[in-house]
Amino acid sequence: MIRKEIQDTELLAHLSSIFKNEMTGFVMADGLYRGALFNATDLVNQMAVQWNHGPLETMILAQAYIAAALLIPSMKGKEQLQLRYDTEGPAAGFCVEADSTGYVRGYILQDQIPIEKPLESWDLSPF
Repeated sequence: MIRKEIQDTELLAHLSSIFKNEMTGFVMADGLYRGALFNATDLVNQMAVQWNHGPLETMILAQAYIAAALLIPSMKGKEQLQLRYDTEGPAAGFCVEADSTGYVRGYILQDQIPIEKPLESWDLSPF
């Protein structure tokens, strides 16, 4: 895929002033619990530019991207995973892939969710 450049100068200034994408893994209680923290701001903004999505599509796909990315630390060797969710709503679902090198990609099954009036909340149930 050809990576699109982010053209929004205000967004670029903001992205350059914050931490870059970084994942930190941790273990607690003598190995009983494992987890990861992930700063995905760059990932989500690049995904939004790449797909030219609106706010609802970006929110849905961003959550799927982050979920897939958070599973990367649990991979061993050269592994990959795919998360696919099909629904009857206007988004129709999504498909996201991640591999053990840290690469995440995906798409929403329906390109645009029609928005007829300004959003009052991020609740997707009306759609």
